[in-house]
Formats: sequence, C-alpha cells, structure tokens
Amino acid sequence: MCNGNWSGDPEGPELYCLHDQKELLLELRNNLTYDSSLSTKLVHWNESTDCCQWLGVKCDSKSRVSTLDLSSESISGGINEALFRLVFLRSLNLAQNSFNSVVQFLSGFGNLTYLSYLNLSNSGFSGQISFDLSNLTRLVVLDLSSPYSPSLSIENSDIGRLIHSFTSLRELYLNGVNISAKGYDYDWCNAISSSLPNLRVLSLSNSHLTGPLDSSLLKLQFLSIIRLDGNAFFPRFPEFFADFPNLKFNGSVPSFALLKNLTVINLSRNRLSGQIPFPPSSASSYVDFSNNNFSSSLPPDTGNFLRRAFFFSVANNSLIGTIPLSLCNARHLQVLDLSNNRLHGRIPYCLLQTSLTVLNLKRNNLSGHIPNTFPFGCGLEILDLSWNVLQEGVPRSLGRCTELAVLDLGNNELRGNLPCWLNNLTKLHVLVLRSNKFHGDISCLGENSSSLQIIDLSSNNFNGVLPANLFQNLMGMVYYQDSVTVNLHGQDVEIVPATSFNSLDFSNNHFQGAIPETVELKYLYVLNFSHNALSGSIPASLGNLECLQTLDLSFNNLVSEIPRQLERLLSLSNLNLSHNKLVGRIPIGNYMMQRFPAGSFIGNEGLCGYPLDSCSELNTPAIQKSVDVGMYISSAWGFFVGLALIIWPLVLSERWRRYYNKNLDNFISLVGEH
Repeated sequence: MCNGNWSGDPEGPELYCLHDQKELLLELRNNLTYDSSLSTKLVHWNESTDCCQWLGVKCDSKSRVSTLDLSSESISGGINEALFRLVFLRSLNLAQNSFNSVVQFLSGFGNLTYLSYLNLSNSGFSGQISFDLSNLTRLVVLDLSSPYSPSLSIENSDIGRLIHSFTSLRELYLNGVNISAKGYDYDWCNAISSSLPNLRVLSLSNSHLTGPLDSSLLKLQFLSIIRLDGNAFFPRFPEFFADFPNLKFNGSVPSFALLKNLTVINLSRNRLSGQIPFPPSSASSYVDFSNNNFSSSLPPDTGNFLRRAFFFSVANNSLIGTIPLSLCNARHLQVLDLSNNRLHGRIPYCLLQTSLTVLNLKRNNLSGHIPNTFPFGCGLEILDLSWNVLQEGVPRSLGRCTELAVLDLGNNELRGNLPCWLNNLTKLHVLVLRSNKFHGDISCLGENSSSLQIIDLSSNNFNGVLPANLFQNLMGMVYYQDSVTVNLHGQDVEIVPATSFNSLDFSNNHFQGAIPETVELKYLYVLNFSHNALSGSIPASLGNLECLQTLDLSFNNLVSEIPRQLERLLSLSNLNLSHNKLVGRIPIGNYMMQRFPAGSFIGNEGLCGYPLDSCSELNTPAIQKSVDVGMYISSAWGFFVGLALIIWPLVLSERWRRYYNKNLDNFISLVGEH
C-alpha cells in the first residue's frame, strides 16, 4: 500500500473565509460581553483579514468554519444565537467562561449536528440540560462539567434520554452535574452502558450519585478511565471492577475491607503505589498486582492471604525486601511471579517443595545458591531464575522436575560443568544458561535432546568440539510440529506454532574444531557460533537450513571459500561471516549474498567481490590480519503464543541484545489468565 500518489503543499491549500461565515463570527463577537484586557482571541479578530486565520478559528476544505475555540476568553452574560447558525462546526470549546446564562439557551446547540467535540465545562451555564443535545449524534467528546455553582442537572434526571443517540461517544465528562434521581440509583449505570458502547473515559465526580454501582457497567469493555469521586457509593470498591480489561487506577488501592468473598483480584497494569493490599480473608484464588508502582516489601504473612490462590503475581513493580517464608504456606499456588523487582536475599528452601507449576523470579537481586530441594514428583514446567546473582552450580535435584518445559538460568554467576542429567528432562523445549561461568565440554548434551528448540549457552567458558550427535538428535528442529503443549494448573496450554522460533546460540565460548557436517536442522531460525575458535570450512550442508533467518559465524578461524549452497537460504535476513580466514569470490549466482553489507564479510583478507573490493584476475589468498573489530547483527522473526505471563530474555552478541531479548521474551509467554 506504499504506491499511492500524493501531491500538493504539505500545509494544504490556502483557505479564504466565506463571507457569510465571517459575518456570523463578527455578529457573535459583537454581541458577546468580554474583557478585552484578558482576551487572547476575540480581541484580535480583524474584519479586514481572512477569518480562517483568526485565533480560535479553523475552516474546512470548503472554507466553512469547522472549529471555534473561545475557551478562557473572560466572556460573561448571554450567548448570541449567531453561534447556532455556524452549522458546519465540528469542534466547539466555550470552557472556562462566565456566561451566567440559564440553560434554556442550550437548546440551540442541537442545531450543530456536525459537532464531534463539545466542551462547555466551567462556562457558567445553569439549569437543566435540554434534550435537544441528543441531536448531536456525531459526538465523540462531550464535556458539560460544572463543578462550581451555579450547576447543571439532567432534565427530569433522565440521562438515558439525553445520551441514547451518542453511540460514537468516547469521552463523557459530567463532573458536578446532578444526574441523580430518587429511586433510580441503577438507571444511570444501565443508560450509560447500553447507549455508549465505545466509551473510553467516564468522569462523574460530585454528581450526587448514591447506592451501589451496578455491574451493567461491565458492558463498557473499552473503558480505561473512570472517575466517581465525591459521590456516596457503597461498597467503596465494587468487586466487579476487577473485570474491566482496560481500566487503570492511580494512587493507592482502595480498601478491600467490605469484600469478604472476593475471589478474583486483578489490578494489573495500572499506576498503583503504596503498600500491596490483601483482602482480610483468604478466599481469593487469583491475585494479580503486576505492572504497577508498588515499592514496599511483601508483607511477612503474604502466604496466609493466598491459602486458596492458584495464581499470584507482583511482577514488574519495585518491591524491596526478601521473599517471605509464608509463601510456602500457599499450598494450592501453581503460578508465582515475583519477577522484575528489587528483591534480595536467598530463595527459600521450602518454596521449591510446593505445588508450583510456574516459578518466575527473574530480574531481582537474589543471591546464594539454588536450593537443592526440588522434590520427587516435582511439577514445575517453567523455571526462570535469570538475571540474579546466584552462585555455585545447578542442583542435581532439579532433574526430578521431569515436566520442565522452560529452564532459564541465564545471567547469573553459576559455575561448573554442563549438567548431563539435563538429558533426562525429555519435555524440555527451552534451555538458557547464557552469561554464567560454566566450563568444560558439552558432549553429553547431544545424548537425548530431541525436544529442545531453543538452546543458549552463550558467554560462558565451554570448550571442546561441537558434538555432531547433538545436531542429529534435535528432532524438534528437523520435523515440523504444529504446537508444544504444557499443562498449567490443570489445563493444557498450547504454544502455536512452536517451530516459529528455533535457535542455537553457542557464541562467546572456546569451542574448537569443525562445524559438524550433520547440521541439517531445516526448521532452525537462528544459528550463532560467533566468537569461538572454530576451524575448517563452512559446511555446504548449512544451505539445507531453509528457514534460517540469522547466521553468525564471525570471529572464528574458518577457511576456504564461501559455499555456493548458502545462496539457497532465501529466508536469510542477517549474515555475518566477518573476521575469519575465508578466501575467494563472494558467490553471485542469484545475487542473494549481495543483499548484505560489507560488514558481513570484512576481516577476511582473501575474500573479494561485491560488496567488498572487486576480485583481480589472480586472486591470491592472503593471511588474515588480527583485527579486533566487532560486527554483530540482529534477527527478525514472527511468532504467536497461546497465553501470556512469563517473559524472559536471551542474549546473543552485544548489538543483538535489545532486539533479541524483546522478541525471545515474547516466545516464553506461556501462562494464561484463567
């Protein structure tokens, strides 16, 4: 859709005010009472100039007045009916004036049927709002707020009759407008929810409302802001408010004292601060305070409030302190997410002995070792302890968690050899050990790794040769699978499609020897062997990786020519072969290689051809000089997941970091909201 034609001045054609439009504006101004010493618009209207250029005035493409902004013009007295003959107005703002006019004059606003924006807030109007306003069927924003006396009220307290035709309305402000009616406490809720399906903002502060709120408001599925302060509601915080999908709360959380039987608390993705609140009983089964501004510590008795809960998340806040031991009392808890906070101290031993299916403690300041207390029959399916300062090795008892699908221990200070017992975790799809202090060879990894789809061992001290049997056994990257299914809190969760992102990252280690010829993982998307000491030639079999999008073999000791088979990689979007000992001409058979910049090939003195220097007739291979220049690239891929909760980062090379983390985090979003 990028081939459309466009011409003309970017500022648009110059508009000249129609004579009748200017006359109406002048008539309006001449009949208004305003303080010229305070006016910033009316006082500058000049009859000899184009009215479309007057302050507060805009015209449409036919030179008709479409916008009139006379807000804060110190206008007093009445309003002239010339205003209501500007029938092509789409936006009208008379806010912050002192018209001191009874609302009977507002009946004229019903003539302005093109209006999509009407703001009469704090304008001094009083009395009952005329139903003639219901003619304004195009309204998107309506603000009649009247927080100071004299105030407005709805005629016969029938708000439904006033707004029934406002089906396009997105923002409604009636602060200070009396919309109450004795015996009709629920009517305003039903009227708004049935008439305004697209409402995003509802502001009814100090509107003389009483009684409980009606759950019919839940029909407003797009509602993101609601203000009801200054009324007399009870209870103060309705239980059904937890079900608004887009609603955002500010400040501290209201009291839950009156909600004895609250079972679902979802206040995620707001801007709440202060202490994390808990209801007085332990009836809640789902508690989500994630993505807020809480900066306190978790109460010592947190677990006592969660005795019946299966889901608890305070992720993405700024919580301090330690993980309370009382969480071990939450025997029914299956999902625990404390990630992205500032928690410190050790992981409680007892926490790993619970019924947890998902444990996410990433991006905190947890220290010490991972407790060796994983029980027999461990039901963990996702374990993310990345981005902490954990030390020592991986506990052997973790091998008891035979249902484990995702294991991320990256970015810690773990050490030791690669745990060979990981081969017993036959359901493991994601293994991330990056940026630790592991060492030794990885030969045992290839013994039983058929389900693995993401392996990240980057930035460690691993050495030895790349095991050929590993690449032979990674059947999840050889054959197409429609999905990966894991069981979370009693329900099967399907990740679709699982093969959208298969990745091998062994970069920044000390691997030696040749790249195995057996690499034929046709559904592999990212292959990164950079910054090692690999030798030999680039295997022609890499050309069989038909889904490969990123290939990085830079900073090794690879020799010989670039195999022409790499031209088969039509999906390849990022290539880095720089800083090796490659020679010969860059293949030009289908010009696929010519899509990549020179930085993809630099540091190979014997290499020539576009995008490097042209090849001479006698191109003699040269010995590569040692040049410490880094060239790192990023990858693009698309994927979908079933349900979202656990998000965690993997990292390739320095300049890949932000992009790789962002996309791979989304892949590990496995847990849904049930």
